Amino acid sequence: MTRLGLAGLLACIVLAGLWACQPIWPPPTPTPIGRPTPTATRMPAGFLYLGVYGTAPALLPTAAAAGARVVAMPPAERQTTLAYMDAAHALGLRVRLSLSPSFLNASEEDIAAYLGPLASHPALQLWYLPEEPKSSADHMRWKRLYELVRKLDAGRHPIGVYLAEGATEAYFAGWTDICDIFFAGAYPEYYGIPRAALYTRVHNASLAAQRTGKGTIAVPQFFDAEAFPGGSAAGTYPGHPDAAAMRADAYTALIAGAGGLDWYSLEYALPYPDMLSAWKGVIAELRALEPALLHPLAEAPFSWNITRGPQSVPSFKGLREPALVARAYQDAAAQYLLAVNLADEELEAAFQGAPAGLPQLIVMFEGREIGLRAGAWGDVFAPHQVHVYRMPHE
Repeated sequence: MTRLGLAGLLACIVLAGLWACQPIWPPPTPTPIGRPTPTATRMPAGFLYLGVYGTAPALLPTAAAAGARVVAMPPAERQTTLAYMDAAHALGLRVRLSLSPSFLNASEEDIAAYLGPLASHPALQLWYLPEEPKSSADHMRWKRLYELVRKLDAGRHPIGVYLAEGATEAYFAGWTDICDIFFAGAYPEYYGIPRAALYTRVHNASLAAQRTGKGTIAVPQFFDAEAFPGGSAAGTYPGHPDAAAMRADAYTALIAGAGGLDWYSLEYALPYPDMLSAWKGVIAELRALEPALLHPLAEAPFSWNITRGPQSVPSFKGLREPALVARAYQDAAAQYLLAVNLADEELEAAFQGAPAGLPQLIVMFEGREIGLRAGAWGDVFAPHQVHVYRMPHE
């Protein structure tokens, strides 16, 4: 063998050894395993909280007929508020009582004079502080009012506030000393933001609340972006939420950890019969699920992989969320898994965790069943579609 031939042979042997140490192709990026949102907050009432803003006295029958449980109107003088509470109580409704921004600077005596006759009313569900505190100066004034209301209300009704600025857990954690219940929402049509923003804000509010024994109520959009003053239809979702979007927003908020929903607002939804009809349909579903929704599972056996479609989606201010999110519940008869596609496109997922001996599960509100194999099943989700899986106890 010539010197060149020997050198070539040795080079081939070395290269072959190096090649043997490498994979034949780059390993695929593993698909993250999805798991249900754990129980994030306590329930703020002994019933499923289904509320609506902007319910003037004349609209109380409309809210009651739709199946709402809690109503609210803007702050008013005491006698007007008492009359409103009487009318709501006669219809079986509870009242989220809004306090005037003037109370932030009012004396304790003036606040006590206003709260006194209202605090013992049987329709009172919770107090609602003026909306959207922002600065450190706001923090001090809101905290003072929160502590005065707690002191002056012998019935110890919860106290809520709407926070609008941030979306991180740290943001909400900074306000846990001014309320008992966070109200948090996101308006995709109004601001032209991703629909997943609602999940982000409610989920992080719920995580912050969980650490301090507080609650969270979600505030989905219930108006048309073009009609609401100052709004813009520019962006991904112009106009107002359609039936699929309204259903997705409601379930997304519960999956994110909310203990209830308070839509904003009936006043601005009235011109849109399709939106009112969709809202009634969503409430009917949630009330049918109420025995389970009052019992979210802290730990659940379910898991899933997205087998087709996006793994994650853009959300609030550059944040991202999993494309598929879910939360588990149970009642005396069954376990339930609520799942929603946060993406603007179709996806498919493979699930695990149903009882091993169960032959099939029911997809509620869709009139179909899915066969199970060793507790596993697959399903397809249209953009922003919700599936409610019901699995009877063995």
